Amino acid sequence: MLAHVVARSCAIRGVDEVVVATTIRPEDEAIVDLCRDRRWPVFRGSEHDVLDRYFRAGVSVGAEHVVRITSDCPLVCPLEGARVVQRHRETGADYTHNITVWGSGMPLGTGVEVFTMQSLETSWQDGLEPHHREHVDEYVG
Repeated sequence: MLAHVVARSCAIRGVDEVVVATTIRPEDEAIVDLCRDRRWPVFRGSEHDVLDRYFRAGVSVGAEHVVRITSDCPLVCPLEGARVVQRHRETGADYTHNITVWGSGMPLGTGVEVFTMQSLETSWQDGLEPHHREHVDEYVG
């Protein structure tokens, strides 16, 4: 499933690099091995502080924007992802998404979110509640 999501993420126009952000748990060593075998960049971080993991993954590659596609969104469409990225750039927004539960009308499993690194950094610094850390988009600065 991860290989499928990575392939679809790589096909999104406007995405320069795909980094797999996984945890430091020993159980996730298989993910790291797969990434190394396929020569995909991988970043390891906290299991529970997902915001920290995403922020640090972005820092590790010098990102200006981070496109978040979770591995539980296997139906991500490269054309829809490109639309969200383009909209993000055109509007200059801190955060752009097509998340179903926030009214996008898109089916579950197709979610794409785009953050500026500045927005992620603000969230990382100021979003201190546990739900801010667990859900990357709960405190968008």
